[in-house]
Amino acid sequence: MPVRAIEGWATKISDAADHTFVRYAVSEGTFKYFGCWNGHDGPDPRNICSSQGDYAVPNCYRGKPVGGCKDTAEIGVYAVNGVCHQSANCFLYSASPRITLNRRVRGYWLSVGFYGTYGTRFDWWLEHAYKPCAKKDPAELEMDPLSRKLHALYAPAAATLRQGGTANWSDLIVQDAAITAEHWGLGASIRGFEERHRELLAERDRVLGLGIHGESLAAKLNALARQALEDLATLLEADEYEGLIGVPPGEPLDIIDPALARFAGVPPG
Repeated sequence: MPVRAIEGWATKISDAADHTFVRYAVSEGTFKYFGCWNGHDGPDPRNICSSQGDYAVPNCYRGKPVGGCKDTAEIGVYAVNGVCHQSANCFLYSASPRITLNRRVRGYWLSVGFYGTYGTRFDWWLEHAYKPCAKKDPAELEMDPLSRKLHALYAPAAATLRQGGTANWSDLIVQDAAITAEHWGLGASIRGFEERHRELLAERDRVLGLGIHGESLAAKLNALARQALEDLATLLEADEYEGLIGVPPGEPLDIIDPALARFAGVPPG
């Protein structure tokens, strides 16, 4: 199949981070979609980023349906390992040049701060989902500037894990969020947030360890996300906050899609 456009898209969800999905042009005016847990319909659809790709590669790791959800990119458990933003980035991982979503997606940086760009089991995903489907080693693909920085962050950790070592994934997520903010010109603004960010991730891990799921888990994660936003609002100027989060300070922005709350913490199968 010829190489064609692969695009990241976003639609608006009231009081929550934008839903994202991926669109692939199989021919002129004909598209196939990766719904990233919740389809490709919604208000205010926006093309966020675009590159080139071979449809066969992301289609290979589209993932089996999880309950009522589909096109997960095999990132794991919804709200535990990531949300639609991480699934979209994993589908876009196959593009050349490799691209990611960006700050035009409302709440995107918040989800990066919770789960990282590619989800909290990126090492597993790379070895067991992506590489069996890929035609080239991921390091051989062209990368946009941010993807290159993220590759430099995650490649050594993935290599360490392959060799039986360990990696501090919370630390990697803190660095990932800082690299992303710096790429957007906001790195200096969030330097005072790092310690609080680590505390929030520790609280996230505590919540995930409670053994709850569905709307109960979604409510606790949304409350934690709102606390993160309140902390950022005290640290940043209003224009910096909006540049990072995509909405003005004080505007509600949950991290869990309300239409998917019942799937939060529910494992595949």
